Order: sequence, then C-alpha cells, then structure tokens
Amino acid sequence: MPDHQHSCIEVMCVLSGAVTNHVENQVFTYEAGQCCIMNKNIHHCEEFTGDFQAVFLMMQDDFIAQLLAEYQETDINNSTRLKENLIFQLLADTLNGLHQFDKVYLDCFPVIPAEHILEKFTPLFNFIIQELVNLRPGSLFFIKGAFSHLLQLMADPGLFCINRIHSELSSQEYLFSKITHIMRTSHGRCTREELSSQLHYNAEYLNRIMKKYTGKTILEYGRNIYLEEARMLLADTDKSISSIIEELGFSNRSHFYRLFENRYNETPMDYRRRIRYTS
Repeated sequence: MPDHQHSCIEVMCVLSGAVTNHVENQVFTYEAGQCCIMNKNIHHCEEFTGDFQAVFLMMQDDFIAQLLAEYQETDINNSTRLKENLIFQLLADTLNGLHQFDKVYLDCFPVIPAEHILEKFTPLFNFIIQELVNLRPGSLFFIKGAFSHLLQLMADPGLFCINRIHSELSSQEYLFSKITHIMRTSHGRCTREELSSQLHYNAEYLNRIMKKYTGKTILEYGRNIYLEEARMLLADTDKSISSIIEELGFSNRSHFYRLFENRYNETPMDYRRRIRYTS
C-alpha cells in the first residue's frame, strides 16, 4: 500500500504469520499476538506480502468520545488508573486540541504465549464481524461493548506490555525504545539476530545503540533482565527452581546456575532461603 494516514484511530492485531509495517520512515515486523494502535498523524504503510492474517479496526471521533465517556463513568473513583492507562490516554489525546498534531502510537506485545492472547481475541473479532455483516437493531450497541472489552484486554498488564512511542524522537532513541521493549517482553531472551529480523536493522548497529544508551551489549542487557526476573520469582513465589528455569527459557540448568551465582554470589536455593529467613 502507499504511505498514508487516517482520519481516525487505527488498531492492528496480527492473528497469524507476520506483518511488516513502515512507520514514519522506520520498518518493523509485527508477529502473531502483537498489536499496534496509531493516532491520526502517524504515516505508515503495510506490506501485504507473505502468509498472514490480521485485523484492522478504525475508530472515528464520535465512537471514541462514547468509549471515553464510559471509561470515565465506570472508573469515576479511580482517576489514577485512567491516567496510567496508555490506551485511554491515546484516545483522550485524540480529542484534545493540545495534542492534535502529536505523532504517537502504541506497541502492544504479549507477556503470555500468543496463542493464549488469540484465544481471548478471536471470539471478539468474530462477534464484531458477524454483527457488522448482519446489522440489526442493537448491533451497534453490541459492537461497542465488544470493542470496549477488546481494549480492556489490550490494557491488561497481565496480558500485554505497552510501549508508547513518539515518532519525533531521534532515530536512535526511537530504535532504543523498540529494542528495550522487545527485550523486556521476551524476558531478555531475544538475540541480536532476532532483533535484526524484527526491526530490519543490522544486528551490530542495534548492539551499538544498546551500548550507547546503557553501557551494555544486547546480550548483557538481556542477561540482566532474566536474572532479575529469576531473583523476583525466587523471592516472591513458591515456584520450583526447575519451573523458573523453564519459564525463563533455559534448556541448560547448569548454565543458569552459573550465571545466577556469578551475578548474586550464591546459588538460587541459597538466595531463596536467605530471603525467606530475613523476611
């Protein structure tokens, strides 16, 4: 498709395969379970190549105003939660004259397996499509309800990690925000080559950007993420060490133990015992 922008909010959800999207002179690949919400000012074009399925939904201003009114009515006693809801804020900014020229979009990456996300999404998409095809009295009411449920799922931190991206950042800041977001949602287990495939940039260039902003290589940054997650799981849950190792994507138990001891100067079991004794 040619480069374009819309007069409404666009929501893209990938159901299977991968979609390559050119966003404000950058190129990114979205895979199954990943979503993107773009405001009106984002220039983009999707590559409709390869084998994939994706849903594109458009929200016009009057529809957004109705959704916001219901958000505010149901959360009237919890304004803090609304301010922290990045999707709500994007929708609110769309109707706010002070932000009408901002170029902002949200990347939504699953923090659980993509198939579990799609189990929740697919019935909603099917329902919306059926109501649109067979319009009858009450259909628009039901569609709005399904759409609200969809946005609530996307805003759930137990399902998605959301990254708010302002496209007027410098190119390197822009890429750094993408790299760190992907690394966090993959629990630090994304390689340079996998990042290169998703972001369409040379792996060594991405590594230099990470080094510039954090002083660490991509490998070191990822190691910090999964070791910190391991430490938190040991301290805050009753999960066995074996299940923690599996959850973090390690196939070699000895390798995990060696990395953990090098970082914290004690074994995972000794760490858990010390923390619980101190508590």
